[in-house]
Amino acid sequence: MYNFKIKSKKIFPYLLLCLHTISIVSLVCLYNNYNYEERLCNAIVSQVISEGMTQKQKALALLHIAHKLLQPRAEILGNIDPSQELFDNRLLEAGSCGDFTNVLARLLQKVGFKVRIAQMLHKEQKQNRTEQNRTEQNRTEQNRTEQNRTD
Repeated sequence: MYNFKIKSKKIFPYLLLCLHTISIVSLVCLYNNYNYEERLCNAIVSQVISEGMTQKQKALALLHIAHKLLQPRAEILGNIDPSQELFDNRLLEAGSCGDFTNVLARLLQKVGFKVRIAQMLHKEQKQNRTEQNRTEQNRTEQNRTEQNRTD
């Protein structure tokens, strides 16, 4: 009665159009999110830092503002679901110590400080990281032996 046969040649341009549209919208959203964080960082730095401040005063002022910015959020969102982090702003983190560190580091970089972050791992995290490193080393060794065989 009905002919439900789909002709692939007719559908391909529409699928391609949908794919391009999704890609463009994704890029616009990512740029908008990045641009928002940059503007927010710039606004915070311009309000907190004045010309006569020493480097130490700048660092302390940014430390205090980062704490004031994130502390209420930590109290409210301290136990956020990890699946929600995908849609969470990177600048306004959920409130763990690493989040405070990342925000402070970003603000300090805006002022001109060179920032390095050292991270301490829990025993379980360290074991997982060690296993990942071993797996990666095994892969590279296998690749080398395969290359030697082909040479």
